[in-house]
Amino acid sequence: MSRRIAIVAVVFGASLLGIVPNSGRVDLQAADLQGSWKTLSLHRDGKQVDRNGFYAGILIYDNKIVFDNRLAEALTLTYRTNSAKTPKHLDVFDERGTKLLFKGIYELNDDVLKFCYVPDDGPRPDAFVTKPRDGRDLFVLKRRDPPKRENRVRQYRVRRKP
Repeated sequence: MSRRIAIVAVVFGASLLGIVPNSGRVDLQAADLQGSWKTLSLHRDGKQVDRNGFYAGILIYDNKIVFDNRLAEALTLTYRTNSAKTPKHLDVFDERGTKLLFKGIYELNDDVLKFCYVPDDGPRPDAFVTKPRDGRDLFVLKRRDPPKRENRVRQYRVRRKP
């Protein structure tokens, strides 16, 4: 169970930054996902998970998401977003970006991020809720020390220059 939570956390974090598929354009909403996040809550199968059962923090940068677990080794995954969809899509892959692990949706309001996902074989969630035996996880995260927007965009563009 703790491995699943770790993978979910990583998947969620990984999907916060990405490129709009097949367009070559930077997804600026996804660029806003970069940074350090604190987990406020995690819901699974319609119930809140005990605070000791999930990651203390998530770091999102470039196309990576790192889950900081107090009890085990940190987990690093990759992600892709598509903010053109409603709700916005976030897919989490293994560290090399080749195997889809989770597919989900995300919503960013100020410095609070919601991410709801299912394993790759389930249907993508269409709402930010979990129910008994639906296989969904719902993370609610709060940004730690938000950087200024213009700095996030400028830093992203500098890193992505050919």
